[in-house]
Amino acid sequence: MFYEYREFRSLQIGAVMTGDLEEVYRFEREDSMHISSNIPMLFNHNGKLLSTFNKIKAISTDDGYFQNTWVNLIDIDSKELQWTSDSIPKQYQLDNTAGQRPIYHEGKILMCNRSIFSYNVDSGDLVWVDNSHTNTFAWSTYLTAADGKVFGNNENGYMIALDVDTGAELWRTDTGGTGSRIEYDDEKVYISQITGYFIKDENRYADGSSLLVLDANNGDNLHHIEAPYQTPDNHQYWDDVITVDQETGLIYTADHNKVMCIELED
Repeated sequence: MFYEYREFRSLQIGAVMTGDLEEVYRFEREDSMHISSNIPMLFNHNGKLLSTFNKIKAISTDDGYFQNTWVNLIDIDSKELQWTSDSIPKQYQLDNTAGQRPIYHEGKILMCNRSIFSYNVDSGDLVWVDNSHTNTFAWSTYLTAADGKVFGNNENGYMIALDVDTGAELWRTDTGGTGSRIEYDDEKVYISQITGYFIKDENRYADGSSLLVLDANNGDNLHHIEAPYQTPDNHQYWDDVITVDQETGLIYTADHNKVMCIELED
């Protein structure tokens, strides 16, 4: 958990049962630039409990607003900083705030905004960056990774899958602008609250929002479910919440009124 102070930022670990907090790491404000940070991520790698977060320095001047971002890795048990990366490379202005929700997969730390960044967890080196997009992945979807692939839904209205080792694009499928987090299960990806989805077979846009199930290997659309209770007079479109029971394959989600459990037809 992060607490914001005027002169420093600190990474703290809280005991669930007692609420006691222990400071793991602190970085001080070094100059006139404001310091902030992202949501930390805890994960296990090679038997160590690690946490990564970004240090963001920002200042507003007569010449404009400037930001620099560094990726940090901390060993939670030893409370030692393992490495600090170079600044996140800048392709578009918003890229400097990448990493509000980092994820870990197969030795890589993955973050996004308008670009997707991959860092080596052992060295902190930037492995690859995919900056071929002109809109954000971080509106509500961010990234999901599984089975050697990284999935993201772009605000330009498509989902992509990248190879986690190389950043090569494996597939790209038209979806829609906004969307929930992406769930992965049994070589399928699930996303809800998709707006502006075009149903090619019926030559029309979906009424309201959609829940999509895609083949994780090639991006083919396996299922499309429109919000069942939405009418022109209410707001019962899909919420940006979704989870999949990996034992049963049942989908749990909600609209603005009901919680639902969905069983897909074969």
